[in-house]
Amino acid sequence: MTDVEFADNFLFAGMKDGESLQLFEQSSRSAYKQETHTMEAMKLIEFDLKQTLTKLVTHIFGDGLDIRWVDCYFPFTHPSFEMEINFHGEWLEVLGCGVMEQQLVNSAGAQDRIGWAFGLGLERLAMILYDIPDIRLFWSEDERFLKQFRVSDINQNVKFQ
Repeated sequence: MTDVEFADNFLFAGMKDGESLQLFEQSSRSAYKQETHTMEAMKLIEFDLKQTLTKLVTHIFGDGLDIRWVDCYFPFTHPSFEMEINFHGEWLEVLGCGVMEQQLVNSAGAQDRIGWAFGLGLERLAMILYDIPDIRLFWSEDERFLKQFRVSDINQNVKFQ
């Protein structure tokens, strides 16, 4: 898992009246935000998270990907999302992410910051890169599968057969 953190002077920098915006408040928790975060901070963090991860996946697989975001639950983030891409006509989850629970950030000594985190499913990325149809093959001991990925040149183009 990887995380990104922001202080208010960085998150709101360059925004008109940005100095009057705050990261934190005490309110109620909702589906859209934690009780400690302002809605303005949440909207900017969510935008940064989704924009950054969309650029990452586009960089890996190229332009023209059909991407969608699905609301979900992870114990250390809220709100939380899964990124899915259309792979061979079906939606495939490639990563999970969300705004880090503020209690977790505070326990790391960063009480003045807000952040997001993500985790990639490496098997799912390999499925796309190598055109592997079933994730269960990664736990296979079948030599017919395994020998396809023993190559002398790491830059060799490999496709599942």
